[in-house]
Amino acid sequence: MRNFLFKGGVLPGDFPDYSKLQKLREESGADIIVGGSVLKADDKSGTVRMALILWARNIADGKLLWTTYYVKSGEDYRKFFHFGKIFSLNELATKMLSDIVIEWEKNLK
Repeated sequence: MRNFLFKGGVLPGDFPDYSKLQKLREESGADIIVGGSVLKADDKSGTVRMALILWARNIADGKLLWTTYYVKSGEDYRKFFHFGKIFSLNELATKMLSDIVIEWEKNLK
């Protein structure tokens, strides 16, 4: 996907125009494109925090299907004492994306 967009001259953070979406649909067979941005990532004072926004668009017409704004800290995953707490931004991003996908799957059923 990244290579497809890069070759088409679509820069990170930009949304591809209609013709590029149609070419993507032809080449990949995909009906939906998912993207997003990290709005804030903080790794200060021993606690990691992140805010991100994700969206999905219909490739056929480019219309926005849904969007999700999500904010979490490593502390939010603490279970008992320090167990479960997340200490790295990479691990926090991975866990947040997993949470979002699980929630989207629930809503599709």
